[in-house]
Amino acid sequence: MTVTLIGAGNLATQLGLALHERGIRVMQVYSRTEESAKTLAERIGADYTTDAASIKDGADFYIYSLKDDALEDVISKTAAHDGVHLHTAGSVSMDIFRGKKKSYGVMYPMQTFSKSKKVDFRKIPVFVEGCDEETARQISGLAETLSDNVQPCDSAQRMTLHLGAVFCCNYSNYMCRIAEKLMTDKGLDFKLMLPLLEETVEKLHHLTAKDAQTGPAARNDHSVMDKHIKALEAYPTYKKLYEEIAEGIITEEKYQHTIMKQEKNIKERLKDVKAFVFDVDGVLSTSHIPLYPGGEPMRVINTKDGYALHQASIRNYPLAILTGGKTDAIEARFRGLGFHEIYMGAKNKIGKLNEFAEKYNLKLEEIMYMGDDIPDYECMKAVGFPVCPADAVPEIKAISVYISDREGGRGCARDVVEQVLKAQGQWMSDTEAFGW
Repeated sequence: MTVTLIGAGNLATQLGLALHERGIRVMQVYSRTEESAKTLAERIGADYTTDAASIKDGADFYIYSLKDDALEDVISKTAAHDGVHLHTAGSVSMDIFRGKKKSYGVMYPMQTFSKSKKVDFRKIPVFVEGCDEETARQISGLAETLSDNVQPCDSAQRMTLHLGAVFCCNYSNYMCRIAEKLMTDKGLDFKLMLPLLEETVEKLHHLTAKDAQTGPAARNDHSVMDKHIKALEAYPTYKKLYEEIAEGIITEEKYQHTIMKQEKNIKERLKDVKAFVFDVDGVLSTSHIPLYPGGEPMRVINTKDGYALHQASIRNYPLAILTGGKTDAIEARFRGLGFHEIYMGAKNKIGKLNEFAEKYNLKLEEIMYMGDDIPDYECMKAVGFPVCPADAVPEIKAISVYISDREGGRGCARDVVEQVLKAQGQWMSDTEAFGW
């Protein structure tokens, strides 16, 4: 296995050293600055160049570890087309390679890197994505030589990971810089904070960040916060930041109390549900739909959703599908799970919903409807229990009485059906629960 490293910064340096240690040959190192390219190349026994057009063919992998805004330009200038081309960025889609390279993807190690501090790649989670199944397999193989924690991750998920990492790492480190400045100005050693920081991280191994939240803002203790704000008068930037963060924590705590009240109300309303209606695309299947060669959509159905839906069916809850799509596979799958009505190619969803309610002698307020997009809006406004997956559009979320924490096709149907059956004493209530 051979690699060309395109970049010689913090991540590229640590990546190059790790690859070298694993016996993977780094053929060439590229950097805009000769000193950086030469320094890293000499450490790992590679050639180097400062000209992207001089990057050689022949490597199995070309790893672009550059600033996000430099990626497109360097990719365009790189003459090498064979091998797998991948970048290491958290917030850049792999589509940046589309039309420029044949095989491409992403290998994103989620960690903070410095040239001077060696890291143990075995402990770093690495997230991979490929333009096709074979490329994803090859990238995973490379990543697994470095890390014991390799996971598939699409571009949208990786963007969220990167955003979370910025808050957890970069922004929290800035908070430490503020504390360091305040303390050194008063002749105090910042290292006094290290045991506190270590305990803060340790708690997160056992508690959610919400449950681990402490401090005057979490207690809504304005007397303490007012003293802190007064002490920050000489530091207007820090003062403003303190006030905004405190307000954010206070608002979040109030929101959590509101959510708890709503959840109590929802638990009571779950007992009134007598039937379930589901959209398909974006609800019972993911919103990312690959196509068969002939153009027919290839829907992916969650087996845990299937189990819960089958349990509802054998317990005599009327089940219906209301979808604008139309495929034999959908009908076969959901008939097999016990769905009573399958309305496909439904242009007028509200009409079909009313037809379903009338056929099963249901009031609309007794129906739970799960949708994710505007075509479901009218039906969801009509029923008593409109719900949606976590990745529904904002207009649908706004009218939902419950938003699952799971995305479409990833267990959202299981979530709501299980909650109804539990509320009504029908979950794992007999031997039927232990089979299909």
